[in-house]
Amino acid sequence: MKNILLIVLVLFMLSCSFEDSSMVIKTSNTPSSDQLLEYWNKAFQALNDSNYNDYLAYAEKVYSYAPEDFGLKILYADALLSMDMNEKASEVLESLINLHSHLTYDRLQQEQYQFIKKLDKYEDYLSVALKDTKPINNSSIAYVLDEKDLIPEGVAFDTRTNTLFVSSINKRKIVSINQQGIIQDFIESGQDNILAVLGMEVDPIRRHLWVCSEWDNPRKIVADSLLHTSIYKYDIETGRLIKKYVLRDTTHRLLNDLTISSDGTVYITESLKGKVYVIKPEKDSLELFIDSDHYYYANGITISDDDRNLYVSHFGETIMVDLKNNMIKELKHPENIGTGRTDGLAFYKNSLIMHQDEICRYYLNESGDSIVKKEIIERNNPLFEIPTTGEIADDNYFYIANSQLTRFDAEGFAFPDEKLDSVFILKTNLKN
Repeated sequence: MKNILLIVLVLFMLSCSFEDSSMVIKTSNTPSSDQLLEYWNKAFQALNDSNYNDYLAYAEKVYSYAPEDFGLKILYADALLSMDMNEKASEVLESLINLHSHLTYDRLQQEQYQFIKKLDKYEDYLSVALKDTKPINNSSIAYVLDEKDLIPEGVAFDTRTNTLFVSSINKRKIVSINQQGIIQDFIESGQDNILAVLGMEVDPIRRHLWVCSEWDNPRKIVADSLLHTSIYKYDIETGRLIKKYVLRDTTHRLLNDLTISSDGTVYITESLKGKVYVIKPEKDSLELFIDSDHYYYANGITISDDDRNLYVSHFGETIMVDLKNNMIKELKHPENIGTGRTDGLAFYKNSLIMHQDEICRYYLNESGDSIVKKEIIERNNPLFEIPTTGEIADDNYFYIANSQLTRFDAEGFAFPDEKLDSVFILKTNLKN
């Protein structure tokens, strides 16, 4: 009898072990994130050395990482032209123009792309690209925060109280704005040893505010033992810290943004190593969910209303995870759409809102695995200065217009107020 019980116990433990290990989805692609950066640096080193064979070889490797990316198209086309491969370069440049990225115009004029500038059609390309910079404005100013040195990054919205939360990188705190427009601190600067506050999300059912925090700044603020990137779970009614989930590692990590399913499961992007983590309610611990070597700067993340599809953006593209089967799928899209370099990512009525220095809405097919149409919500707004993230609030979308993320000095201090602007939160109505 004891032997039978022992066998049953062993089988049970093995089944649990298998279940835990199978939760981690592993992916590997070539080039990896590390290789991408290595090839990128080697491509420009070869260009500086006038070694055009290597320039093309490394540019081609970089281009293979994300052939839909406007910046990598320009690099690859220039490298092709350095080796007099004009026909292939023209194909790449035509596909670049077909993306209609508002960033193409400035990028084409960058000094290092000397071979593109020698093309007879260079001015024609510039002329077409210039048209794609024409402002498109569908937003209005919702709130103005006069605390200029906030350097905000994330927003969250509580539908029960109609309260908007804004995170601060520089002040290491969270600001709330209630439905009367009253602005006050939800948590004070440095409370609970919080570091820079990044992505946030409200769990309206369990009344929690989930928060990403980290510090990547030369300014010394806390003891080294406290500098690990973490997730904070707050009681949204009281501001009391419920629990802190610390990602301890031998290398620097960055938990950047998160999203929450209806059952309370939290999915989090880790940008520096390109992973995705999860906190399941029944385990209440931070665990690896997607182990990838390819998701360079995984950032934006959101989930469909039915909890079926998880969307994750990184430098190269946006992928979809079928959560029912724990399978990663390519988010399909037309050739004239690029889904990489995305910061804020939100799901609204079977569409995705993406921040790519412009605010776009991508309509999905019925199964949610393909983009069928692109709509530009806001482009070249005069208030824009790295519009990072936004949040759905019923049929409205609130988002940060000017994060001012580059306004730090060499020692890590935010510029003085006279060199900063008030923080503008914009709003646009998404209802068709």
